[in-house]
Amino acid sequence: MKIYIEKTYIMISIIAIVALIIVVAKFITKRFSKKGSFFFKTIDTKFMKIHKPLAKILIVSGTIHGILTFSNFTQFGIRPYIMGTICLLSCIASMASFYMKKRLKSIKKWVLYHRFFAVMSIVAFISHIAFSR
Repeated sequence: MKIYIEKTYIMISIIAIVALIIVVAKFITKRFSKKGSFFFKTIDTKFMKIHKPLAKILIVSGTIHGILTFSNFTQFGIRPYIMGTICLLSCIASMASFYMKKRLKSIKKWVLYHRFFAVMSIVAFISHIAFSR
């Protein structure tokens, strides 16, 4: 049973990693599409369509990954779980900032929160991986 759970959380973590990379790639393609490259404008448009659904997949898969790996708490210690939780909460806060944009009034205000929490989740993710080794 433990091997099945271990393979499952590894597979789910790969799904979460791919989702995070594509969600972050949206930010990068946006920067290059402003420079006039048709290729990046096309990719940016495609990433925009999948940005929100992938963010939801990231949050769900990250939550499931955290629940399934909790049985290995003694193996890894508390630091990876703290950083994983911070990463997950940052992703949720980033998504919440998008849904709160009407309350935040100004476009620049919600985008600043959105980007801040996105950067925070990336830093927490890298720390999470580093502490898991």
